[in-house]
Amino acid sequence: MSKGIQTIESALSIPGEEIEHTILLIRGQKVMLDRDLARLYGVQTKILNKAVSRNLDRFPADFMFQLTPEEHDSLRFQFGTLKRGQHSKYLILKSGMKLCFGSEPDVECRSKAGELVCVIEIKGSADKAGAQTRLGETKKPFTKAKLENPRCHTIFLPSVQTPSVLKQLKTERDIDQVFDLLAILRNKLKRIEFLEELFKFRLREKI
Repeated sequence: MSKGIQTIESALSIPGEEIEHTILLIRGQKVMLDRDLARLYGVQTKILNKAVSRNLDRFPADFMFQLTPEEHDSLRFQFGTLKRGQHSKYLILKSGMKLCFGSEPDVECRSKAGELVCVIEIKGSADKAGAQTRLGETKKPFTKAKLENPRCHTIFLPSVQTPSVLKQLKTERDIDQVFDLLAILRNKLKRIEFLEELFKFRLREKI
């Protein structure tokens, strides 16, 4: 695994559907691995990193950071493959809580005993015309999660909320909470609010 990390804001110009499943949470920030960003741009990772290193003065100071050897080893051992017919990633917290990253749902949180605790759906597209469709796509994994465990907490992270979507969200029984994805990415206080809700109140983890 490459040690270079790119902040997620750098990939916002790419269609949201392509970046939704490459988002990781490291040091309290939404980030992408350099290998995933390189794949989205259709170049080799080493070429991307060389281009960045040659033009550092063109990027903001927080555009990227490098993992420490300890962080690199931790990620290497904590991420693996789930048997769902496709490769997915998971992260095991100190408490034994497992965060699984895949599709439908995008993020699935299970207790050490295997109980489904929380499900997160991320819709990063900025296309307003498709907002209603994306809401419909979100409901499927949430409904399935509630059938498995009625106490499971569901969180929806859209980047666009049209008036019709906002109206429908008020009546959706399987969507417990909604956070604005772009607000989380751009505003530190909103990011902290989301992280506290997820880790402190839902997963009972210290952050």
